[in-house]
Amino acid sequence: PESSVFAAKDCKYVFNFTTGAPWNKMYLREFVEQNQLSFLETESYNDLSMTYNALLVAERISYIDEVFTHYRVNNPKSLQGNRYNTIENLFTALNEIENKILCGTYENIIEISFVNFIISLFANLLRNTNDDEILVK
Repeated sequence: PESSVFAAKDCKYVFNFTTGAPWNKMYLREFVEQNQLSFLETESYNDLSMTYNALLVAERISYIDEVFTHYRVNNPKSLQGNRYNTIENLFTALNEIENKILCGTYENIIEISFVNFIISLFANLLRNTNDDEILVK
């Protein structure tokens, strides 16, 4: 984003400047309730639609360009490490986000951002799996 305060309609890369993780973001309760934002009832990827749908409808998004959190990665026993076992949940989340895009007035503005986001998700998924069986599916 060009400014530290912006809206999705002003940012053609709204899907690419942050992760889908909700724990490194803050939301006003009234904002969540007014926009009927919620997590999907799935074992994994349930936070993607909540996070990105919030970004799509927010009139003001603000960020701090500093690192405050470091994530543990490559733990095969964690939920994140086993995401490929529930890949259908990813498609559910992406469908929810796409529906929000199609309901808004920003479809053409963020289309490339959404495609980049999807490519990045699948590239990361493939990069982090050691299971040849998954790659064949």
